[in-house]
Amino acid sequence: MDDCTGHGAPPSGRDRRADATALARDRPDLVADATAACRAAAERDLVDGIPRGKAFVPRIRDLTVDQPALGIAVARSLGLEHIVDDLLAGVSVNGVAGLDADGAVLPPSRADRPPTGHGMRSMVSRTVRPTGAQRQGDEASATAAAPGRGGARAGAAVGTRPPSIDQHGRPRVGEEGPMDEGQVAEFQFAGQDIPWLLRSWADSRPDKTFLVWEPRGDGGRQWTYAEFWHDVRSVAAGLAGRGVTVGDRVLIHADNCPEMVIAWYACAVVGAVGVTTNTRSVQAELEFFIAKTGCTGAVTQPAFAPLVAAAGPDLAWIAVTPDDQGEPFAGGDDDRFAPFGSLAGSPEDAPDRAPDPMAPVGILFTSGTTSQPKAVVHTHANALWAARSGPANISMGHDDTYLVFLPFFHVNAQSWSFWTTLGVGGTIVLQPKFSSSRFWEVVTTHHVTHLSLIPFVYSAIAGQPIPEHSVKVGVFGLIVPELEAWLGFRVVPAYGMTETVIHATNDNPSRLVPKGSMGKPTPGYELLVVDRETGEVCTDGRPGELWVRGTRGIQLFLEYYDNPDAMAKSFTDDGWFRTGDVVRLAEGGNFVYCDRDADVLKVGGENVSAREVEDACRQVPGIADVAVVAQSHEMLNEVPVAFVIKGPGAEEDDEVLAAAIIGACATVLADFKVPRAVYVVDEFPRATLDKVAKNRLRELADATIA
Repeated sequence: MDDCTGHGAPPSGRDRRADATALARDRPDLVADATAACRAAAERDLVDGIPRGKAFVPRIRDLTVDQPALGIAVARSLGLEHIVDDLLAGVSVNGVAGLDADGAVLPPSRADRPPTGHGMRSMVSRTVRPTGAQRQGDEASATAAAPGRGGARAGAAVGTRPPSIDQHGRPRVGEEGPMDEGQVAEFQFAGQDIPWLLRSWADSRPDKTFLVWEPRGDGGRQWTYAEFWHDVRSVAAGLAGRGVTVGDRVLIHADNCPEMVIAWYACAVVGAVGVTTNTRSVQAELEFFIAKTGCTGAVTQPAFAPLVAAAGPDLAWIAVTPDDQGEPFAGGDDDRFAPFGSLAGSPEDAPDRAPDPMAPVGILFTSGTTSQPKAVVHTHANALWAARSGPANISMGHDDTYLVFLPFFHVNAQSWSFWTTLGVGGTIVLQPKFSSSRFWEVVTTHHVTHLSLIPFVYSAIAGQPIPEHSVKVGVFGLIVPELEAWLGFRVVPAYGMTETVIHATNDNPSRLVPKGSMGKPTPGYELLVVDRETGEVCTDGRPGELWVRGTRGIQLFLEYYDNPDAMAKSFTDDGWFRTGDVVRLAEGGNFVYCDRDADVLKVGGENVSAREVEDACRQVPGIADVAVVAQSHEMLNEVPVAFVIKGPGAEEDDEVLAAAIIGACATVLADFKVPRAVYVVDEFPRATLDKVAKNRLRELADATIA
């Protein structure tokens, strides 16, 4: 391995970590010997009175320079991987200079500067972004005075260093500068991760029902916390037996089912990352998801097994669940297929690793303004944060039950529902999909108290008689008194997205929240409304883009996986995340949703990138220009439609051209992304700077169905 001998081209940080994982697996003796030598040398220094942090840092740094994979592996063994993270990010630690991109020691003049790049567990340079009149002041002074806030491991203010550690492992506050806020935030989850959370409930409430499976037909089942923890560890042992280890990515491509949930949490026990993907994806999209994240194996259902096999030819194994809600798996001719039950091992053989709250645990793909979906990385600490803040946001207690019918490959089910419920030791009722005909039956049978509302849900049950029920809270996007009066339960306003992990706004049941409001910021989040053109903060009620700030890897997602360009566009230098949503500040500090980015559609709860659909339309010859916008829809809220300007070589018949465009999109896009209609026009309405006025195109689209 070139990385271990110091030869060859400098690897990336991700490559170094992957090599360290491989080295620990293939040469545990080498890692053990190096760890013992490092510990012995550091212990000698401790005898001489050198603090523990300073004793280990130079040895880990020097070992990482000479043999990067071995240095990282040793740091992991010692529970000091964060030291390598900081050194590789170019940050000095306890006076020991960091490393540059090539793995060489930085000169003293550069060693104390936090870097500006983004990556797994990188540090982020934080500066104040002046707005409005502030720009006329001294920008350099503002930057120098800004405290470090947030980040995967939030950067300290420029020119400061984390405090040193005494011989008992305690921080020496103030010795070398102010505390690093990212380290402080991370410390709040020390010794905790998702396995710790599951184990704590299994130990303290073993007989409490955690998961109720409510399929379409027969086959319903329940798991107590103890039973769920047993099955999760069993599958974790099976994953480890297949070679899955810390940091590996495992594809989980399935509609809601118990195996999907158990597999995801089993990955968390191993230290792997569960990559959950939309089951409406076509092969081209799934190929991108698998290749982007480098999945090593997959868990899927019979209906999707052939698709997964075709999209992932390099997957080492594909575990297939027993059925598709009553349809048994007929098998296949791919020798990689194995029954999901083959993953079951002895729970005692499940990996037992030290908690690492900032380690990645899940990846969800989300569509935005880019042509390709972005891979959002969540950490164990993200889940723990949601488990802490979620219950308070929606008034959920340990005897409450959350109904989950939205797909587990969305943040609403994965975080808002599951992680919130885990925070109080509550119960989940899981359905394969939403069923309007069984909605009230399931609610009353299982004494459901909480659920998530989207327009499709209340539109689908409109007209049905409402029985006496136990529902206390429906989580929605804003305050709607009419919904509360009709459905007979409290509707909680909550704004959030995959990147914010959990509700970034909420209400307070003891405080009057105006109709149509999203509520106020959830404690732990900071919100701003910013004018996109001037950068000014809109304190006067003008609409502007919503910016959110928190600690990356805790309140906010860790990163867009392997996508530094998207990170740079999404975050300001001082850590504000640009959501793309347009809101305004209303009376009493409440936020009101105004509009979304014109290039992001919301189709039945699914985010759709207009640019992605436009790129698919351009596959058809003869298109000079295309613009995709949302058209109102009674059930799905909105659907995509395309406006097209013909170019040379275009099909003369508009209907034939429209059919060709829709057909081309259907081959590369999930069905909900395919345009419902194509309108041929001579020109597009234009706004300032000759931009396409998509708001006017939306009006034209709605006029065609009026």
